[in-house]
Amino acid sequence: MTTHSFDIDADPAQIVWGKRELTVDERKSGLIGQAKAEFQQVVNAEVAKQMDDDPASVYDPDAVATAQATLNTKLAAIDAATTHEDVDAL
Repeated sequence: MTTHSFDIDADPAQIVWGKRELTVDERKSGLIGQAKAEFQQVVNAEVAKQMDDDPASVYDPDAVATAQATLNTKLAAIDAATTHEDVDAL
């Protein structure tokens, strides 16, 4: 959906939403952002462990490495998608 307008001739008045097609690249961009945000959450959680006052809570580089590998796999799959059907499968 895009912008909206009001149909005041209808009773009751209605909000009418414009529509446009999303491109494959726009959809892929959203998935890339989501994958990066998930990775960032893992990194932030591990950094928070290192920064807190609990000496038993320490940064886990293996968790970050696993999250990085997962991110790389997701980004490769997203990059390989060329159609809306490919993006839907992700």
